[in-house]
Amino acid sequence: MSKQFEALLSRVKAIEEARRARRYAQMYTLAMSIVQELRDENTDEIWRIRSRITYELHMARYQLAMESDPPNQEFLRESMAIAGISAEEARRGHDPAGALHAEMNISGLLMPALGRWAEGMMRSRLVGLRADAFATESADESERSRLLKVAMNTYFHRIRITMEHGLKASNVEELLEQLDKNLVYQQLRNETWAIEAIEKARAYVASTS
Repeated sequence: MSKQFEALLSRVKAIEEARRARRYAQMYTLAMSIVQELRDENTDEIWRIRSRITYELHMARYQLAMESDPPNQEFLRESMAIAGISAEEARRGHDPAGALHAEMNISGLLMPALGRWAEGMMRSRLVGLRADAFATESADESERSRLLKVAMNTYFHRIRITMEHGLKASNVEELLEQLDKNLVYQQLRNETWAIEAIEKARAYVASTS
């Protein structure tokens, strides 16, 4: 990892923090500054940075979409298109985890929100399988963790979709078993969000069995 890449990653982190805080004007200013700065560079690391910036732009659009009731369909479609660009940029940078991260959100967040939940479920399963396969092959611990985090999130996405659409409780049980084997989940299982998600899943299984 070059010093330039490390420095750019810290700036991307600032973009993420602004996006999470819904400081969209600041987020866009920071993002466009880096995009303009890197416009003539085409190394793998630069494509990876572009992908991460585009990912934050996709998530910003998703957040804005979900602030409406019902969710803003135009914003959701825009978010999906931007996520697709992020995935392609990651592939150009030879970053499978980055590409799968974007594809994870397309399948697990955007497709269900657009009413395409069945297709999203199938694609989410494929994303999870690919993430697990890449993780098994990776010799880099950091990369393996990124991939296993993607796989973990696909399990949570499919559990949520299953419950939202009243599908078989056995599907949730199977996903919980797979999730329990995920090394990143094992590290995060005591986080409040994880505990709450698992409690909801177990309650669903208990109420529909």
